[in-house]
Amino acid sequence: MNPPDYSGALEYARKRLSSELLPILHYHNLHHTFGEVLPAALHLAGQTTVVAGDFELLGVAAAFHDIGWIVQGEGHEIIGVEICRQILPPLGFSPAQIDRIDGMILATRLPQSPQNELEMILADADMFTLGSKDFWPRNADLRFEVEALGDSISDEEWYKSQLEFLQIHQYHTANARKERDLQKEQYISELGLFLSHDGQ
Repeated sequence: MNPPDYSGALEYARKRLSSELLPILHYHNLHHTFGEVLPAALHLAGQTTVVAGDFELLGVAAAFHDIGWIVQGEGHEIIGVEICRQILPPLGFSPAQIDRIDGMILATRLPQSPQNELEMILADADMFTLGSKDFWPRNADLRFEVEALGDSISDEEWYKSQLEFLQIHQYHTANARKERDLQKEQYISELGLFLSHDGQ
């Protein structure tokens, strides 16, 4: 039996994301998957005892975690799982491996509830920008996307929702907390200050 074609799976996801996502998706786009989530997932896994085969499965899950957006945003994780179940068997992935990839993708659903280490890593990687230097520009990208998809929202409503999300959110892995919590707390403070000044 041939080993799974990990590179083929990543290339499949890259091609579909690059050609089929709506141009108005300024946040859930190719850069988010391959420039943010995939590198963050591999970075976090590299600080653990995750073994080689699981490392590759994590990479495939990261590459496919938002592929459902090529169809629609709502329920995109379920759509991504369905795509995996169609695409990965011919690429040599076993049912057990696909089940694990599916579990990681579903662990990125909000509210997040990962059940094992790999799921926790991908869940944290998906939210890694919450505590990064790119938070503000990526938050602006997210707002543009939300409004382009039809939801008009005032500054106060937007920043209040972002503050509430940051306050509720918790990283699942110790390494993510160590690397991102302090900066995330700074953004919570900045959002709080903005809202207090805006309300005066």
